[in-house]
Amino acid sequence: MARVSRRAFGKINLGLRVLGKREDGYHEISTVMAAVEMHDVLHFDLRNEGLVVTCPGLPDLPQERNLVTRAARLFLGDAGRPGLAVTVEKNIPPGAGMGGGSSDAALTLIILNEILAPEERRDMASLLRAASRIGADVPFFIGCNSVPPMWETALCTGIGEAVNPLPVRFSPVSREMLEESHPSVTDSRDVWLALAFPLFEVSTALAYRDWDDGRGYGAGEDAESALLEAFAAGDTAEVALRLYNDLEEPVSRRYPSIRRIKEEFCRCGALGASMTGSGSAVFAICGSKEDAVAVKSGMDRKKSELGIRATVVTRMGCWS
Repeated sequence: MARVSRRAFGKINLGLRVLGKREDGYHEISTVMAAVEMHDVLHFDLRNEGLVVTCPGLPDLPQERNLVTRAARLFLGDAGRPGLAVTVEKNIPPGAGMGGGSSDAALTLIILNEILAPEERRDMASLLRAASRIGADVPFFIGCNSVPPMWETALCTGIGEAVNPLPVRFSPVSREMLEESHPSVTDSRDVWLALAFPLFEVSTALAYRDWDDGRGYGAGEDAESALLEAFAAGDTAEVALRLYNDLEEPVSRRYPSIRRIKEEFCRCGALGASMTGSGSAVFAICGSKEDAVAVKSGMDRKKSELGIRATVVTRMGCWS
């Protein structure tokens, strides 16, 4: 396998609870994460020696700060393997809360593991331990970026590194009143989304610092239980009503357009909307692909007013 190209999927946080700050400076969280079809593409080439990571879409990002570099060095240093050249085609914007860099790093670990002879490959537990050394979201993407995916949704705890996979069995817009208003919906597991990317990025560290400064805000266990119940039932409409993100309020105080984008999504016909991760991206759950396209069109007309750089239609899941 001298050259291989694969997708690194993004994610959204359907629910995110911040439980508190730990002594090591990290924050304990409990979050329901779902992979989305939107993805980066990574091209891997084996070399005789050395490591070269290029990302044409982010020319100002030094190689040393790319999580792909950290993942490759961690793995190649342990395995003593030949060098590697990686080219990253970025589609997932940085600073959006969709885990693009973490997903790229996870895919790098997966590909390097596949290069090894079968008897030398690491088991899943070892791969997840390596992933957790790189970043909190990276273990989640190990499952999403595997072929076939080992999981597409999970309840992640700790600092996000403890992955508890959740089953996926959605029938979009199950409630009768919404079925009547969305006749194009078919019985499938597809959950269609519209995504809005503001003109600004959000620093994860700053988002958590703002949460620390506004102590006391939190969705609580009841919100998480209600979301998980709706998720287990495969009720897209109910999931859309149960979205929550403890970081949304403190981030919205600094960036009020987050709140305005959410409100406009609902005015355009979305079933529900929320900020993902620490922001800045906002996603909206829609009743069908047609509805998502219509919602996107409505948001496009308000781009300048809302300070939106781009809008995208995608869906939950890992699609090859």
